[in-house]
Amino acid sequence: MIKLEEDAIAHFNNGNEKRKSRDYHGAILKYSQAIESNPEFSFAYRNRGEIKYELQDYDGALKDFSKAIALGESNAGMYMNRASVKIFLKDYQGALEDLDQAIRINPRIAKAHYNRAVIRRKLGDKKGAIDDFNCVIRLDPDYAEAKLDAMDKRTNMKKQ
Repeated sequence: MIKLEEDAIAHFNNGNEKRKSRDYHGAILKYSQAIESNPEFSFAYRNRGEIKYELQDYDGALKDFSKAIALGESNAGMYMNRASVKIFLKDYQGALEDLDQAIRINPRIAKAHYNRAVIRRKLGDKKGAIDDFNCVIRLDPDYAEAKLDAMDKRTNMKKQ
């Protein structure tokens, strides 16, 4: 048992090194080997999911993030990661549920409120979207200003 744990950690660390050197496919292989050595290694699922997300393997990322959460890696960031994947997969209701959970865990993350506002607006919940946008402004006025400025510029570009 100890040997398997040591192997899992070694593969995980090798995956981190490959990730740093931008060898993403090599990193995925090493994280997969870590998982084979220890199927309960939530950090390996998380890291592999992050790389799959970057490589636009959204189905694979969703599976890895879900497994990491099921294994106890249930912090606000994990729910936000999974919500991002669900947005790309157009599972807006699922993304909304994950953002709700992220906000329950840590209500001070402006990005979670912003993303939830965007989804609420997309789903037709204007009041909920406004509430979240206002929350973003209260939590991080600079973040809100930058996001709102970018949205305003996009809107103006479409009008031209």
